[in-house]
Amino acid sequence: MAELESSFVDHMKATSTITNLVGTRVYEYEIPTGAREPFIVVRPTTNVRGSWTQTLYGGVARVSIYVYAETVAKARSVGAAVLDLYKQFSGTLDDHTVEYVEVSNARTLFGPDDDYRYLVDLVVHYH
Repeated sequence: MAELESSFVDHMKATSTITNLVGTRVYEYEIPTGAREPFIVVRPTTNVRGSWTQTLYGGVARVSIYVYAETVAKARSVGAAVLDLYKQFSGTLDDHTVEYVEVSNARTLFGPDDDYRYLVDLVVHYH
């Protein structure tokens, strides 16, 4: 079973809407040293790698997608593209069939040193 974060990274890198905005700068879990903005970092919401949870009726996974950009406007525009991609997503991510995705949180974050970010938290229902 592929890890959840890798599945989303691979999917975004294969989607022209995202690559037109950030190129191939979609990373799993950590920001590489010297990464050039804008870029996206995918992390498990539970802080546990491979956060697929199996239930009797299928599974639920939670993932956070952080957009880092030079400006608030750019972070929001990339974040909007991520939302558009996943807010009604159903299909296959690696070896999982995704029934639907819920957006549990989407908002602008402001960090130290003028680090502009946009956060999208997803709940993925799969079997």
